[in-house]
Amino acid sequence: MSRIYKRKNCRLCEGTNVDSVLKMVPTPIGDAYLTDGKHQETYAVELFLCKDCGHAQLLDVLNPESIYTDYIYKTSDSLGLVEHFNQAVDSILSKVDVKEGSLVVDIGSNDGSFLNFFKMGGMNVLGVEPAKRISQLAIQKGIETKNAFFSLDTAKELINTHGKAKIVTSNNTFANIDDLNSFVEGIKEILGTDGVFIFETGYVLDLLQKNIFDNIYHEHLSYFSVKPLQTFFEKQGMKLVHVERIKTKGGSIRCFVQYPSGPLNKSESVEELIEIETNLKIQEPAPFKELESRIRKMGYNLRNLLTTLKKQGKKIAGYGASVGVTTVLYNFGLDKNLIDFLVDDNLTRQGLLSPGLEIPVKSSQELHNQQIDYVVVLAWQYANPIISKNNDYLTNNGKFINFLPSFEIVSREKIEGIEELPEVQPMKKVVVIGSNSFSGSHFIKLLLEKTEYSVIGISRSPEKKDIYLPYKNVNLDRFKFHQLDLNGNLPEILELFDQHKPDYIVNFASQSMVGQSWDHPEHWYQTNVISTVKLTNWLKDQKWLKKYVHISTPEVYGSMDGSVKEDHPFNPSTPYAGSRAAADEFINMLIKQFDFPAVFTRAANVYGPGQQLFKIIPRSIIYIKKGQKIPLHGGGEARRSFIHITDVCEATLKIMENANPGEVFHLSTKDLISIKDLVRKIAGRMEKDFDDVSDVVETRKGLDSAYILDSEKAEKELNWFARIDINEGINETTRWVNENWDLISNEPLEYIHQK
Repeated sequence: MSRIYKRKNCRLCEGTNVDSVLKMVPTPIGDAYLTDGKHQETYAVELFLCKDCGHAQLLDVLNPESIYTDYIYKTSDSLGLVEHFNQAVDSILSKVDVKEGSLVVDIGSNDGSFLNFFKMGGMNVLGVEPAKRISQLAIQKGIETKNAFFSLDTAKELINTHGKAKIVTSNNTFANIDDLNSFVEGIKEILGTDGVFIFETGYVLDLLQKNIFDNIYHEHLSYFSVKPLQTFFEKQGMKLVHVERIKTKGGSIRCFVQYPSGPLNKSESVEELIEIETNLKIQEPAPFKELESRIRKMGYNLRNLLTTLKKQGKKIAGYGASVGVTTVLYNFGLDKNLIDFLVDDNLTRQGLLSPGLEIPVKSSQELHNQQIDYVVVLAWQYANPIISKNNDYLTNNGKFINFLPSFEIVSREKIEGIEELPEVQPMKKVVVIGSNSFSGSHFIKLLLEKTEYSVIGISRSPEKKDIYLPYKNVNLDRFKFHQLDLNGNLPEILELFDQHKPDYIVNFASQSMVGQSWDHPEHWYQTNVISTVKLTNWLKDQKWLKKYVHISTPEVYGSMDGSVKEDHPFNPSTPYAGSRAAADEFINMLIKQFDFPAVFTRAANVYGPGQQLFKIIPRSIIYIKKGQKIPLHGGGEARRSFIHITDVCEATLKIMENANPGEVFHLSTKDLISIKDLVRKIAGRMEKDFDDVSDVVETRKGLDSAYILDSEKAEKELNWFARIDINEGINETTRWVNENWDLISNEPLEYIHQK
């Protein structure tokens, strides 16, 4: 079996009518705390609901050996769980008539804590546990344990050595099984006809009502309710006869299952709980969508509070280092920038690094040693015992932050409720290809200034200096950069897309520079055509993609007269323009033949602070400051419309969100200016004479005389208008050059070609 695979059908009824109802943030294996900072892959965590039987479940399934072979969780790690098992055994033995010496088999027996209480009651006990180290701990405690995954073959092997079981148990394990049909076949094999199968598992009703979202992670494949379970066991030739609601894990159920002729009478509990589930509609999508909204809101509120505290210079720790804490950290967007370290009372966790985020885990003594100001109780279900145990921290003016069941700060003097921020929608995932580019980096800045987007940036080069990346000046909690090249790393890029399943992909990447494209036209065609074709041909089959925004160019039209609309025919006159036109035509074919959700933008000459220094506006400013003359191809007679990057980004966002597939939008001002007059304007702004700062040079091949784009469509359909005029934009760009002159004055001013 591969590392991960995706089911196509429901685990209980095997129907294929399943819909996504809750999309969590992808995480690494939640309990894979490490001794060193090794890269850990993240995997999708998305809850699906079966429309036929109502079962809630994950369909992305990790190979169980990836999770359990080196599993480190022990029953005794969970506060109060051992005592709960003691009481559970007493309750079970009061309901099931079991003679002394009868066999009790526990599947997923962990360290043997549960079986030990049956053993103390005179039963013969046998555990089945796949985790090697944990099973050895059980054996050392005197609990016979088979180190294996439970299966039909395992059941037959155990019958040969131990006979049939009177009781088979599986606590907090049944939800972790992918192939439940085969699992129950094994149960039926080892269970005597007069026996009872008893399992505890999380109850989805409690999960929804109490916001127990931290119980959603890769190990937990199923989120059970009683109605689908009753139908499932009937199909298996067994009978669900009794269900008890219990408090463990925030809210669970204990189910009693037997053969139809088994020893227990069916209680009213089964139908009573089914009636409650039906009335609350928990087998429908709405409660899950509401939970998703609450998760986003909680994360937004907490992240904003911690960001504010960090700006005040406060030190913040998190309490808890469990699998559920991994879910909280990722879904709330908390990392080392907001959480200095984690605290856990389990000695085996201390000294490790949290999965993926690599936040160090320390002892509670470090709260005092490092004078931590605030502690976020990430293991929120244990908030009361955690706070009670650390009363001395409160006494020394420390504060705890709770986000559930209510949002509050606990100090020595009082419990203070925190005003919640307005409701927010689930984060929209955006991938920006060409994130290092002038336009791409400004677009990322705009996205991050909003609250509803998380952004992945992809560029073939390392991130540039901060003065060229305006997004460096905003909060980067929701941004992740990947250095990947469309030409050389396309498989890795596609894997990244498949992993994160972004809602939107905005592609700014291209081999640009019109004149230089004559030198090595094959390089332009490789990036702008071949790689783009491979990328979009793969994307056309991805159902998760809402929109692909292709940043094109008006160069595809060639020379133009008059006002040109979006349906103007292509007439490219340079290798650069030809390569862009070829890619646009291919994407148009995908739109027509496969309903590919792509849209196009074609903007006039974009400019503004942070632009590449070889472009005409920043280059002119720099040449004038250095006393060099600006070369004007063909005397600078070519006319252009110049549009500020801020206007372009705002239009691009509107297009990303609102445009229909196949749409093309021109982005331009209504003002045309010749390159000669543009340089004259810049010279005047810098109090220089035009003739002293310019030189006429030969016209370059394929130089188009005018770009006259009609942007009326964007104005009418998107209510977008270019707001920044050329004079204001030149002033802003000049200020940017002046403010960063020490760095800019030593930068190369010519285009450096990369394949």
